[in-house]
Amino acid sequence: MGLSGNAQDVRFDFEGSLRLARELWAYADQLEQAKGARRSEAMAALRTWRGPFGDHFRERVEDERTSLSSVIAALRTEADQWASAWKQAMDEQNRRLYARRVEQMKAERSAMEKLGDFFTGFDYPPPPPPVPKPGPAGFHATGCLTG
Repeated sequence: MGLSGNAQDVRFDFEGSLRLARELWAYADQLEQAKGARRSEAMAALRTWRGPFGDHFRERVEDERTSLSSVIAALRTEADQWASAWKQAMDEQNRRLYARRVEQMKAERSAMEKLGDFFTGFDYPPPPPPVPKPGPAGFHATGCLTG
């Protein structure tokens, strides 16, 4: 094998990235539940709370609801990005493993076989297909390394 980038493995924490995606999604779920509970409690309080303090409280409740929605969306986006990173790293590692296998096959062929390959070609195994991106909420691995 030469000094190509294919000689080194991708440095990526495959399991850690999916674990983090699951945790981020779970935090978003927890915030979603808390948001609903807090909204119900706030609405109950506002039924009897009138005047300027009630108006101020209503504004703060709405600000909190908007902020929580933004945080929940950001957590879900981040979880999805970790799943995308896992997919990209997995596809790249599989590409590198395939390239190593092809190089090994080439190196093991005799001079006579290589001469025949010049005229007839040589059928290498097909490259690995891309793995699907893991999805919420489980973010389970959707493929494996094909080395």
